[in-house]
Amino acid sequence: MSTTQVDSSSMAPSQPSVDVTDTIRILEEPVHEEQKHTNTADENLVYDDDEHEPDLHARTWIALAGFCLYSFTQLFALLGPPTVLGLIAVDLDGFNEIAWVPNAMVLVQAALVNLLATASDLFQARKRLLIFCLTLAFIGAAIAPGSKSVGRLIAAQTLIGFGNAIQVLAFTVPSEILPKRWRPMAQALILCAGAFAMVASPVIISAFVKRNVPDWRNFYWIETGLWGSTVLFILIGYRPPKRHTRLDHLSFWQKLFKLDLIGSFILAAGLVLLLTGLSMGGPAHPWRSAETLSTLLIGSVALIVFFIYEWKGTKTGILHHELFNHSKANVRTFVICLMLVFVESPMLYTMILEYPLLTQAVFEPDLVLASARVVIYYAFIGVGNVFWGALVVKLKSIREALMSGFVIHLIGTIGFCFIQPNQNANAIAFSAVMGFGMGAILGQVTAGVQLVSPHAHLAKATALALSVRAAMTTACVPIYTSVVNSGLSSRLPEYVARAATSAGLPEGSLSEFVDAISTGQVALLPDIPGVTENIISAGTHAVKQANVDSIRYTYIISVPFCVIGGVLAWWIGDLKKVMTWHVDAPVEKLAAKVHCEKQESYSV
Repeated sequence: MSTTQVDSSSMAPSQPSVDVTDTIRILEEPVHEEQKHTNTADENLVYDDDEHEPDLHARTWIALAGFCLYSFTQLFALLGPPTVLGLIAVDLDGFNEIAWVPNAMVLVQAALVNLLATASDLFQARKRLLIFCLTLAFIGAAIAPGSKSVGRLIAAQTLIGFGNAIQVLAFTVPSEILPKRWRPMAQALILCAGAFAMVASPVIISAFVKRNVPDWRNFYWIETGLWGSTVLFILIGYRPPKRHTRLDHLSFWQKLFKLDLIGSFILAAGLVLLLTGLSMGGPAHPWRSAETLSTLLIGSVALIVFFIYEWKGTKTGILHHELFNHSKANVRTFVICLMLVFVESPMLYTMILEYPLLTQAVFEPDLVLASARVVIYYAFIGVGNVFWGALVVKLKSIREALMSGFVIHLIGTIGFCFIQPNQNANAIAFSAVMGFGMGAILGQVTAGVQLVSPHAHLAKATALALSVRAAMTTACVPIYTSVVNSGLSSRLPEYVARAATSAGLPEGSLSEFVDAISTGQVALLPDIPGVTENIISAGTHAVKQANVDSIRYTYIISVPFCVIGGVLAWWIGDLKKVMTWHVDAPVEKLAAKVHCEKQESYSV
């Protein structure tokens, strides 16, 4: 069999329409109950031979390579600035607003990802949306190097956030242009490309800043080149045949109002307010202050209103009811995968946020060498992605890989719960173990969401998973930061004072010594009366111990999430029936590989 082509224009008006309409409703994507007009133009391509592998050509692989480049660029942009955020704040003199530099990207994604996904599903406008959002990201990256204030950098990051928001299509398109059986591997390859960015990004920006703090701007020039290359690659390399929907006869404004604008607005408002409230909590705005509490409360109420509206107010919104009312087994797997995304974020962010802090404060003060240690975690995520993706394709099941990933990640997490300042090699080993386990989780959860979702709502389902991840990501930042800061504020002076006193420091010099060593002003220590090398050594060890004892609580917090994730993964359904050779939206006409081989042998 070969690619199925749906041509509704060949139907005569007088023919009985029951069987033909049923066929169109199965093969023509997307199909919605409220759409009454059939498309009479060109054909949609669907490879529907479930039993035989299709013969893919360069056009498909070039498109896949383009999305791998996007994944690299997106994570390069996302992970670079947070690595040296404190030094950027020093350069721009903006400590109070600096947290918004990374959060701006995440907030744009949280606010727009569902609207973009719905538009791409409803109008089959994937390429146009990609080019538009990637171009905005390119402009934002070009604006950032000229920043003389944090405000301009935040504005630039907001534009870059559009490139982050369109991430949903980087996960969706590879899955729909390749056979369903290969979706786990497609997600693994996309994330593996991102893992290379996770390795490169922190090291590159750290090297710039180590040479000269204002040179962080050079990182954005590299980022500008990457966004520009991605725009060109997608523009030239991703050439899907035109696909039609039953909305083709509508005007632009009529199509626009088919989107769930009400739900999108309520969700965006709720997420932005909730995540803003979580980011505000701290020294500038205490958690119990009216500003913080009111923002959190209004955001939470808006999210509750959103869920009620999606449940009772519409059946075709962001939470499209068809995602939850088809096969019971598939719906169960879909919901479980969303829950796994929820528990995955607290696990992931112990390493993204706290491991770099632990490394530099305890094991390696040099910024570049510390970054090189941190990227071991990301490197093993990349290795794990490919290994687990290949295993899932072979087994035609994601359950075993996910359970293994959570267990392996749990082992590394428990190791960090008991880490000590003298266990340098242990920290590296535990990070590698956790990275390998996380490699099983990140890609296969997304693959699970996509495998059990109708193609008409593929981007929407993927966006839902990314929204959960984005919301949990921004929630983890203030929670973990609060845990560590609270621990350090109490432990640091206590540990240093006890260690210095035990080493023989006079009582009169204690306060000055504690202040100097706690703030990293090591050069001042020899000038303090009564301070010796032995006392400095004892105080330095106390600082490391205080950091370890404060940071370990973030890993303790993540342990229950590892356990819950492993238990939930056990209940994922059997996916063998859906992991076929079917291709939902090929970018080229496909024929069965076995047929092509026979044709070649005949010609010989």
